[in-house]
Amino acid sequence: MSDDLDRLKWVAEQATAGPWFAEDHGVMNAARSYTMVLFGDSRQDSADAGYIATFDPPTVLDLIARIRELEARL
Repeated sequence: MSDDLDRLKWVAEQATAGPWFAEDHGVMNAARSYTMVLFGDSRQDSADAGYIATFDPPTVLDLIARIRELEARL
């Protein structure tokens, strides 16, 4: 699991800082410096944008820290 967490942490650290927000045309960070435009079915695009915005870098890094803290307790 540690290798998976290391990989997820690295990916989150490389991404544009969050928090991110889902908008009509994609996903944007708080500074509005990054937008990802989604194509295809608009209902699915909305669901995908919501998912991506929910799992922004700060959220992923927090979850990884919590997992590692719990693993250390075990």
